[in-house]
Amino acid sequence: MRAVQIQQYNEPYHVSEVPIPSPAPHQVLVRIKAAGFCHTDLMALNNEFNTKLPFIGSHEPAGVVEAVGSNVVGFQQGDRVGCINFDSVCGV
Repeated sequence: MRAVQIQQYNEPYHVSEVPIPSPAPHQVLVRIKAAGFCHTDLMALNNEFNTKLPFIGSHEPAGVVEAVGSNVVGFQQGDRVGCINFDSVCGV
């Protein structure tokens, strides 16, 4: 899949090809259709969180559920979702 990554701090984002992840039992995999870029993303780009690189930015995406982990309830493949999450993102 294509991903927009921070590969170096304080430098422009880079479009990369990365493997499609598989969701853990408590996760869903979302095909992103739109994503926001906010001040928090700028802070990550400026290394204010000591984020491990490379890092796929944006914590405000919206898209369609592609796969559901074995312990997930309430979501199924094809659901349209918006996401905001700082507590349990996988970082990739």
